[in-house]
Amino acid sequence: MEQFRKIVSKDTWVWKEDEEGSYLVKSAYSALQHNYARENSKLFKSLWTIKALPSTQHFIWKMLLDKILAKVNLEYKGVGTGNSM
Repeated sequence: MEQFRKIVSKDTWVWKEDEEGSYLVKSAYSALQHNYARENSKLFKSLWTIKALPSTQHFIWKMLLDKILAKVNLEYKGVGTGNSM
């Protein structure tokens, strides 16, 4: 789940939507509301009306959500990419 991140120095999970790292229903609800509002913006709504292959629309949707794991994103998330990319 991407709302959790692993702390390297401790064997514990942290909820990144809360300043103290504690899971709260309130913060989860707020995160869901934020995602819902973002995905229902004019930009997202217009994405599904363009004449393109569904796979292209899906790719653009993932790109807008910053879910495309480019080399920079992989390195940021601590995934070793080596020099092959």
